Amino acid sequence: MFAAEKEVRRWREEVERRSSLSPRQIDELEDHLRARVELEMELEPALGPARALAIARGELGRAVDLSREFARVGKPTWRRWMVAGLSMFGVSFMLPATDQFLGLGLRPDDWMPGWQAFLWALDHGGNAIELLSPLSSGLVPAVLLVLRLRRSSSVRWPAWLMMGATALNVYWAIVLAVSGLNPLIELGMGYWFWVASFGCLASALWLRDREWASAKVKEVIA
Repeated sequence: MFAAEKEVRRWREEVERRSSLSPRQIDELEDHLRARVELEMELEPALGPARALAIARGELGRAVDLSREFARVGKPTWRRWMVAGLSMFGVSFMLPATDQFLGLGLRPDDWMPGWQAFLWALDHGGNAIELLSPLSSGLVPAVLLVLRLRRSSSVRWPAWLMMGATALNVYWAIVLAVSGLNPLIELGMGYWFWVASFGCLASALWLRDREWASAKVKEVIA
């Protein structure tokens, strides 16, 4: 530990604001920064903490360059789940989602693509619960906006919302099964991609929150 704690905190806040690095990655950089400052001070005590920190920061580089460097090494696990979830969500609107005459046949002309099934569900929702299913799609852009606005802090409630959306849309498959229809047949690939996307996004959000919690514990211990 060295005297210029305020400057280190300022450096960390700048990296959090200007980069897409995870808390764990920033922790690693901070450890490296501190070690480098101590080394500079040992090699040349006359430098002083401020000068040693400036040298160490210069060696680490700018926040944008650090993001690119870490991107080459690999993304955190939660980001991979996030990319998978968003990809499945987008693709689901192009794939056949449901037989528009449930239980009355599976001719190719009967299948609706995901985007059409979404509009159909909005138009034919008989009650609030039925409307919640198509409206749950709005959670995806809403959560992305929240993460964008609060990229440097932990946000747990979006994960609960995504889990709820996953459970709700699995519920409709169970309803079909109870009514005597086979949801694996009556609901197309687009529907299952859509449901799976909520599960992936929920996993991504939980992993992100756990990563932030881990970083916070480390900060308190330090």
